[in-house]
Amino acid sequence: MLMFVQVKYQLRSCGRSVLVLCIAALLAACMAFYVGNIGVNKAALQSLSDSVPVTVRITSRNGAKTAGLNIEAKPFDHLTEAGVHDVRCTAVAAGAFSPEVRAQEMFLGGDTIVRAGNSLEALELSADNLHFADGQSAAFLSGDSAQCVIGEDYAERTGLHPGDTLSLEIYTVRQSMNGTIYQIIGTHSAPGGADVILPVNFLRTEAETAGVSFLYDSCSALVDDSTHLKDFKAEMQKYFMDINLSAEDPNAGDALSVEDELFVKTASRLRQNIALFQSMLVPFFALIIGLVVLTTFLTMRSTRRDMAIARSLGVSKWRCAAPNFISTVLLDMLGCAVILPILSAALHIPALSAHAIFGLFTLCAALGTAAALLCLLRFDTLTLLTQVD
Repeated sequence: MLMFVQVKYQLRSCGRSVLVLCIAALLAACMAFYVGNIGVNKAALQSLSDSVPVTVRITSRNGAKTAGLNIEAKPFDHLTEAGVHDVRCTAVAAGAFSPEVRAQEMFLGGDTIVRAGNSLEALELSADNLHFADGQSAAFLSGDSAQCVIGEDYAERTGLHPGDTLSLEIYTVRQSMNGTIYQIIGTHSAPGGADVILPVNFLRTEAETAGVSFLYDSCSALVDDSTHLKDFKAEMQKYFMDINLSAEDPNAGDALSVEDELFVKTASRLRQNIALFQSMLVPFFALIIGLVVLTTFLTMRSTRRDMAIARSLGVSKWRCAAPNFISTVLLDMLGCAVILPILSAALHIPALSAHAIFGLFTLCAALGTAAALLCLLRFDTLTLLTQVD
């Protein structure tokens, strides 16, 4: 009970309490900025894959071409199953529509240009150039249905319209596929576009059903977790060659380009910042403790005579120091509790980090206050009581 009264007496010293409270808030703000910067850099590093995505592209062996390639299905599957998203791929084929072309003993290129893709972005088409029948959309490209979009010029030549069916024999550059019937769901007016646009998954299924080796024309994707690029590259080296500028085959799609320069530079800077802040944590906490020692010593010097009187009455040193220690630490905690929510909202500091900062500051305040009181208690009671100001 006496301890509670003494603590209350110390807190009632308005000038000293306000001063300690303000200093504590200032020191807590410094700690929040410092520790918060470490958290911000770590969060930025974790989200770097989204803010600075790493694109991978299958290219020719010399890296000069990213389209018009012969990309085998097996390495394509390994890439798309290796932790990537937003895959964009295309394929090309030729078709025979008219009876005259179908009757040719040797296929000479056909009369229909066929392109397949898994999205409008992969085909580099704008939605403004496509005109769908009611209830249809470009989403058909991501599926494997026997649906297609035909060019307006092609529709005029063949007399086909949305809702009609198109019977077409499809040929790859190497072997032919069986004739297939497609439902026409729309037209496109893209300049220089293909006569028929199909879902790439459907075209691959048709080829494999016919026993034909399927080839992709282009492929690109975004890496899911760019923080593990070394592991990703090591895995991809099993299926793709490194780009060789002197390679002569311009059509072989068996090399991989990883566009990670910007990501690597940004990640390197963030890791350097984190390492620098972490390496200075101990000196920073030592500085906070030193400032607490200094401010506590200066604000409590006037209490030394009171402690000397208590000592002369037989009160032990720790009993003299305890009320001052408790009151000062309480004021430090209050100052931190006042400023921390404001900084947390302004700097977007997570709740867990804010609690950690509060705990660390309380520990530093307790250590600094204890050190200051040890210095203050190093006095001779008789000399202090008989000292004339």
